[in-house]
Amino acid sequence: MEAAYLQAKPALTLARELNQPDLLARCLNTLAFIEGGLGLWPDVEAHGLEAVEVCRAIGHQALEADSLSTVARAQTNLGRAEEAVDQAQLAHELNLKADNHWERPFS
Repeated sequence: MEAAYLQAKPALTLARELNQPDLLARCLNTLAFIEGGLGLWPDVEAHGLEAVEVCRAIGHQALEADSLSTVARAQTNLGRAEEAVDQAQLAHELNLKADNHWERPFS
């Protein structure tokens, strides 16, 4: 995971510089996932929430739902279960709306 983390950080910087929202959302989501594997829960939450914002702006509901699930996982690990349930519920609703069978088990 540490090697992936070392690659993901510069990829995020590059995505910001290129001003490509889809790439930015994917980089944020991937970085949050990697940070979860390293137990960096505050960073997971921050990058996950930013990914959610970008996904909403570009209308990428599947990635938004995935990012919401990641945020919920972070909030659970940070001891904020009620917030986590709210995020997971939003993710689940998006998955139902988009008929996203692949992501439903994680929301």
